[in-house]
Amino acid sequence: MKKTKAEIVACSHGHPDHCSLGNIKNDDYFLIKGPGEYELHNVFIKGISFFHDKKKGEERGKITIYVVEAGGVRLCHLGDLGCSLKEKLIDQINGVDVLCVPVGGEYTIGPEEAVKVIHQIEPSIVVPMHFKTEKHTEDKQKKFAPLSEFLKEWGGKVRREAKLSISKTSLPEETEVVVLKR
Repeated sequence: MKKTKAEIVACSHGHPDHCSLGNIKNDDYFLIKGPGEYELHNVFIKGISFFHDKKKGEERGKITIYVVEAGGVRLCHLGDLGCSLKEKLIDQINGVDVLCVPVGGEYTIGPEEAVKVIHQIEPSIVVPMHFKTEKHTEDKQKKFAPLSEFLKEWGGKVRREAKLSISKTSLPEETEVVVLKR
């Protein structure tokens, strides 16, 4: 994996495949590893504790969901969300413009539940994540649903981008899925 430079790094949970700090070029970044409220470089970040599984964390533990606000745009990264959202959590992340949602199932919610979450949150842009790609060869990863299953379940507008640049004024009026190209 290509190394990248960062000013702020937020880890949703401590699993090695989701908290790979070795992929950061520099060592002067601010690390967020859990719930709380943070303000750095005019970026506001709220970490909210939630569950990685349907048994209130008994199987895989907890995750941190992050809501990030910068430049008037609110983004929510659901991490490895493994269960339905509760009303209290929906209230805490209400009003997000961009939603990063896992769609691959197995260790997270799958395509059908991801679409339900999208309808609960009603963001302008949805970025699907945590789905099967051609690089998934391990037995446990073979069980992930491919992106195509989520897109079929979604059935709405989809665009593919190499890079996502957004501002409050550029947000679409109706929810659309943006698939980030590798």
